[in-house]
Amino acid sequence: ARLPWRGALRWGAALVLGGRRLALTNGKGGAGSQGVAVRGESLLLGEQARGAELVLPAVLERITYRGVYQDYRLRLDDGQVLSATLTQRLPLIAGSRVEVGIRADEIVLLEED
Repeated sequence: ARLPWRGALRWGAALVLGGRRLALTNGKGGAGSQGVAVRGESLLLGEQARGAELVLPAVLERITYRGVYQDYRLRLDDGQVLSATLTQRLPLIAGSRVEVGIRADEIVLLEED
């Protein structure tokens, strides 16, 4: 998933996503907007999200079964769409609210072209 971020701290950057703020300590980034990436396989859903540094509320729009894995299409409260790809089946129902967790070490700041 490619996600926008904005903001800066003097000693690093802060990711602002879905109204939540997460200080990034890798020393990259600066003021303004920049893209970030998080692999769909790295997103945590439901109970698993609770231990993540960034937890976002979302609506589960659709589950697509693809053999050994499932795609979970999620819409954050700010309208952004994410896709989680998991090898395990979770007891989730399309249309329900679900927490999406992102671990700080899974966030990659993208370089400008």
